[in-house]
Amino acid sequence: MGNAGEFHSPQIHNFLNYDHPDSQRVTPEDAVKFKHFMGTDRADFERTRPAHPMYYDKDHSYRKDRTYWLHMLLGMGFVCYASAKFGVE
Repeated sequence: MGNAGEFHSPQIHNFLNYDHPDSQRVTPEDAVKFKHFMGTDRADFERTRPAHPMYYDKDHSYRKDRTYWLHMLLGMGFVCYASAKFGVE
């Protein structure tokens, strides 16, 4: 398929989204017209906005961050429990 926002052929789009006999098919002519239509608004799309740009996490690094903090919290909980248990014993 490719990365988000990259161009893909109309055949892939039809296969993924319109794989039903009653669906409307996207032809190469439709793709060219849409590409021209979107190109006329390029100044609007490239205008800076106050929002942050989209971040694509392609290698799932967010899991590494979550795993780190999970281990940190579990470790701190274990240390608190062990110190309380050691005080009792």
